[in-house]
Amino acid sequence: MTHAIVLNDVAYYKHPTPTRAAGGHVIASALRDSGYECKIIDWFTFLDEELFDTIKSLATDDTKLLAISATFLAPKESTGYNALSEATGLGAFRLPVSKKIDEAVFEKNLYMWLETEERCKEWFGRLKEVLPGVTIVLGGARISRVVSLLEKTNYYLDAYKDVDYFVLGEGERIITQIADSIFKDTKPVFNIREIRGCTFLAELTQTANIPRIYHTKDACISPNEWLPLEISRGCRFNCAFCNYEKNVYRKKDKKTLVDELTRNYELFGTQGYNLTADCLTDSKQYVDIFCDALSSLYFSVDFSAYARVDLLWKYGDMFDQLLEVGFKAGWFGVETFNHDAGKAVRKGLHPDKVKEILKNIRYKADKHEGFWLLTCLIFGLPKETIQSLEDTLQWYFNQKIIDEVSVSVLDFAEFSENLEGITDYSDISNDPKKFGFTKLSFSPFFWEHGTMNITQATELKDKFRDLMTDHSYTRFGGGATFEYPAIRSLGFTHKQTTQLLKNKFVVGKNLINIDKKKKKRANEALLDMSEKRLQTYYENLLATTNL
Repeated sequence: MTHAIVLNDVAYYKHPTPTRAAGGHVIASALRDSGYECKIIDWFTFLDEELFDTIKSLATDDTKLLAISATFLAPKESTGYNALSEATGLGAFRLPVSKKIDEAVFEKNLYMWLETEERCKEWFGRLKEVLPGVTIVLGGARISRVVSLLEKTNYYLDAYKDVDYFVLGEGERIITQIADSIFKDTKPVFNIREIRGCTFLAELTQTANIPRIYHTKDACISPNEWLPLEISRGCRFNCAFCNYEKNVYRKKDKKTLVDELTRNYELFGTQGYNLTADCLTDSKQYVDIFCDALSSLYFSVDFSAYARVDLLWKYGDMFDQLLEVGFKAGWFGVETFNHDAGKAVRKGLHPDKVKEILKNIRYKADKHEGFWLLTCLIFGLPKETIQSLEDTLQWYFNQKIIDEVSVSVLDFAEFSENLEGITDYSDISNDPKKFGFTKLSFSPFFWEHGTMNITQATELKDKFRDLMTDHSYTRFGGGATFEYPAIRSLGFTHKQTTQLLKNKFVVGKNLINIDKKKKKRANEALLDMSEKRLQTYYENLLATTNL
């Protein structure tokens, strides 16, 4: 018996195969906790016609619900350096003022990984043919983009006519209510928003606690695989540029965390995790709880996570604590080395202290067992100047501390009544004049403040990329957020993984001593291992129909 099927994937990076996204497994766990039998298909976008055959094989007469986790289901134009934007939410669709927003660009973003109206209509129509009478639900952070595009484009017709519901906000409660209405004939009360014939269900409440992700044996988890681990939602900080949940945070309690890690180890041998958390280091109290939980295990784990440096300055032992319990790769939001700009967006730690922390991270990590250090910058913050960004470029060019640097250009979220109560709009979006912005338009997208505009920020990003492409130590991009746990999932050690990441895969040449032929062979070997891993997963998944 299978009541529901969940489709889950990350369409950003396919070299190597990315780790599983957390979203679909959170939804599947919520359904299971409510008594429903649920199958999940990871990496479903790699399948073409085989996907429909796989769904048909996993389905039973009871299968009446199909949910799709769409957070990372990006079109090709939203991946890699030339992406329109690397974000997934409201501000994820933007073009510089010099480019024309045309029908093709709108279409590819509106239809996500399916990219065209024709393919979108055909794909969802096939689902209805394979599962007659099924209720199709799409959810995840990217759905806010669908709202934004539907509100302002005239190109949409009826490509989503076979999608019953789009979910905005947290999805666990809504998906179980939908399941109850199907299987128990209940009459839930939804917060419904109709936009161009599409039905959006808005979740205006938040879960009090962070639920466990309950993997079952038919997830076909491989021995070395790194799994997603959701430990928190929201961030206690209130950065002025952020459109995500701020000034509030919910953490997974110690018992739930220990139980989840122990269960995964005993069932699957899991000892690696890609943490799903807006910020691991936003609370010393929780870092203590988290480290205590991991220290209490009778086995060791490694993990990667998003973090920021502020509390590492205040609490000098925090990074040491995290290193001791398996922190192997961190993505740190540095944003700027201009102190005035940092203070303007509530990241007030002096840049000299930030740089000292980064040096300490490198020093401590090298004495330990190593660490992949990725820093994230935002070009164009209020009070940032062209000269301060030029200085930032030179600091990065001269250093040998940072393993990887990611750069984005400042983005805005345009207010939408349909997303009110769901999106925590940034203070800059709410009141750009307060932050010194003198020009702001959304179609086409353009901004300007007293010291910079989007065109200048974009040009400086391009200059930074060119400067860092052949840097002898630091990789430019940000892809390690997906690639590091993916390579570890293939069975490589931390040291081997960092060496492979230094290979850069696509561009650059001087990070490691390797000629072009060896580099090509290394890339081909990773691709081959990824493809074999996927094939094994699909074969094992189909075998679960007999369990």
